[in-house]
Amino acid sequence: MVVENKGEGSEWAAPIFRRLVEVYFHDEIQQLYPWEVEVGLTATPSPTLVPTPSLHLVQPGDSLGALADYYNVPLADIMIANRLDNPNLLSPGQEIIIPHGTDSLWVAEMTGSRIPWIKSAQQHVKEGRSQLNPKEINLKALGETWLVDYGRVDDVPKGLLVNEEHILTVGVDPIDVFCAARKLQGWFHQKARASLLPWLASLAEDRGLSFNRTFVKNQVSLWGSCSKKRNINLNRNLLFLPKHLVEYVLHHELTHLEHLNHSGRFWSSFTRVLPNCRELRREMRSLNPDDMPLWASPGLDSV
Repeated sequence: MVVENKGEGSEWAAPIFRRLVEVYFHDEIQQLYPWEVEVGLTATPSPTLVPTPSLHLVQPGDSLGALADYYNVPLADIMIANRLDNPNLLSPGQEIIIPHGTDSLWVAEMTGSRIPWIKSAQQHVKEGRSQLNPKEINLKALGETWLVDYGRVDDVPKGLLVNEEHILTVGVDPIDVFCAARKLQGWFHQKARASLLPWLASLAEDRGLSFNRTFVKNQVSLWGSCSKKRNINLNRNLLFLPKHLVEYVLHHELTHLEHLNHSGRFWSSFTRVLPNCRELRREMRSLNPDDMPLWASPGLDSV
């Protein structure tokens, strides 16, 4: 039976969804709501237990990986059934369809008639492994290209080996499709910290500016930010950008140490440092977040 959880719209969505499931699998109503009994509806119990989807109300700390383990359902099936591109973008109160023994593509179709999306998802699944297990990593900001080899996870100490000749050897678990991506993200995060933080500090020293603390994060939409406490956050995916765009972001955040807003004084100060800053701003805005490598996507490191 469909598990109904409280949440915005659930008093309508869950009953309607359960009716669709019952009619599809049983051809008859299996369980009545109190208000249905009052108007005289009757239910015909089914002697055969047929697996049907259920709804899970997301709680703080939940992840799709944990839900897949708990319900013993493949993670990919849950992502397809819920039309999710990022396995870690969950929020408390969100309802997630768990396709127990049910074709996840049928569930996606029943809950949204998203045939084009389903076909796209199927194609993503085919391409997913190659994107999660890249053969080459191009760090434009550093002018470095790394080749990636893969071996059995048991044969690679600590899961990843770094060669001085820019070769990475990653251990792969055939059951865990995200295994290699997590190893690569760990290496990539350390690489970003080791390069972006000294880079920012050097530019700040050249400009006679000082900041409090700096952090490298795996952010979805922001390339950088500066707080009132003079803390600066940098997106590790900056390493995928050309050097001139990285310096644009670094100088942008350093200028916020002088002006926290984007007032005329901010742009005047910024222009003195980078005369072509407005042109670079347009170039930054033309970037497509979807062009970032899938293996470096936010959320995969915790799946």
